[in-house]
Amino acid sequence: MNTPRIAMQRPYLVFAALAGLFAVLFAAWSFVVFSQPSIAAFDLHLAETFAQQRDRAPLIRWLMIVATMSGGVRGNMVLALGGAFWMWRHHRRRFALAWLVIAIGGGLIILEMKEVFGRDRPPIGLRDAIVTQENESYPSGHAMGSLVGYGMVGFVLLQRVKNWPGRLALGGALVSWVILIGVSRVYLRAHWLSDIIGGWLLGLAYVDACLAIYFFRKPETHAVN
Repeated sequence: MNTPRIAMQRPYLVFAALAGLFAVLFAAWSFVVFSQPSIAAFDLHLAETFAQQRDRAPLIRWLMIVATMSGGVRGNMVLALGGAFWMWRHHRRRFALAWLVIAIGGGLIILEMKEVFGRDRPPIGLRDAIVTQENESYPSGHAMGSLVGYGMVGFVLLQRVKNWPGRLALGGALVSWVILIGVSRVYLRAHWLSDIIGGWLLGLAYVDACLAIYFFRKPETHAVN
């Protein structure tokens, strides 16, 4: 009699375990970033290297600007609103509301984390002209926000694709785009590389925690149509 209930709880347990793992990794990485001068030295070296290339590859710069805009606050809110509207139209209203709450919650968390760590961004002299942010640098909001946003898209779409080649192609495309968004922030000298890694780890912890809560509260079905 208990077997079906255990099976239904399995997604919750998996996502909860992943959330805990990535939270620990984020804490460990944060400790390393702020305790090891070699990390800051490498961050600075990478930023200076990209700054020297600022006028040599206009097409690459254009691609990086497109990527960074898609992972910003406006891009992620459009993604969340579009996803929520999609779920609402498909009568998954609970998941639609959850998508919006997850997006807003992620934004509030990243703002709080930035204030806690209080790390400065790369110097203005190194930044690309398009970079105007003046708030704290660590962890990267673009990195976390894009991972959460496109992670939610992937969570929904991967359940609709039934064959493994299609799932691998879709998953690979989404992961590649999230990586490109993170790389764009470093390329444009809006963030240090270590900020991006911290944002990804925090994003993975957060989205897994949200999915664990979702499955814990709704054990009767796993599909999101």
